[in-house]
Amino acid sequence: GGVAATQPAQTIASFLSALMSTGEESAAETEVRTGKQNRDSPDEDALNALTLSGVGGNGDAVPPHVRSRSEVWEDIEQEVGRRFRYVLTLYNRSTQNSKDEASSRALFIPLLRRVCQRTGVRLGAKNYPIGGKCICNGGNSGGGRITASYPISPVDILDILPLMKHSAAYGGEGFVPCAFGASSGSPSLHILLPDAKAAFESAHVHWTARALPQALDLAQEAASLYQRVIDTPLHASVARCLDLTAVVLFQAKEPELAAANAARALAVAVQLGGFDCSEAVTAHTTLSHILISSGGLAGGVKHLRA
Repeated sequence: GGVAATQPAQTIASFLSALMSTGEESAAETEVRTGKQNRDSPDEDALNALTLSGVGGNGDAVPPHVRSRSEVWEDIEQEVGRRFRYVLTLYNRSTQNSKDEASSRALFIPLLRRVCQRTGVRLGAKNYPIGGKCICNGGNSGGGRITASYPISPVDILDILPLMKHSAAYGGEGFVPCAFGASSGSPSLHILLPDAKAAFESAHVHWTARALPQALDLAQEAASLYQRVIDTPLHASVARCLDLTAVVLFQAKEPELAAANAARALAVAVQLGGFDCSEAVTAHTTLSHILISSGGLAGGVKHLRA
């Protein structure tokens, strides 16, 4: 209810702008930037047209200001620390030093894509100036009028689709956008990539038939296809490919390579579902079995107790 119901575009654009930035603009920086904008930039009338009427209940509360970037990232860091026991090292870091390695390795486009996929948000296709400073707390002021956030403006939010449970779902990829009309919503990545799915299934078939070289090649090919689309190894299908690769290498008498791939699968599972998810437990078990069987008793017992 409230401002989230009457001005959803403002709320979402401000949140995405906070995610895609490394700091907040000062008033002087905002004035300089707006002075250089072209005539195609959204005006006040275009922004105010995004306000919805007749929604948000019958409350008479004054709409609050949109949250600032620091408030958004404070909540994100607290939730990441509580759920994953992890401290962010790549995102929400100052870029005052141009040689800052952590900032240069922050992948904003894959992050934006995954957030939009998981929430049903559709953005306009354009070149967004991400990775710099933002403005996200200027809206909902002066009687609830919308002002443009940066680098993602409310007019860039084309649609907000509800998510539904897909019939072929698995893991965290089960919810997909639901479209109203002749065209159906885009299914999960494991359905959009039939080549990768076929390669992974073929790898399983060859592994069952003890054709280890062919199984290894197909498992690595499937992992490469998935990563080529999502630009990052942080995906459930990539973790399954790494796990299968580790098992094949272990049976091929390559315990060191098998342990390395099992450790990568464990890292992906923890980052996706948390340290206590079922995938992480399975990955710990696989890695412990490989280490114990290859003579690394101490490391195997450590993962077995995790």
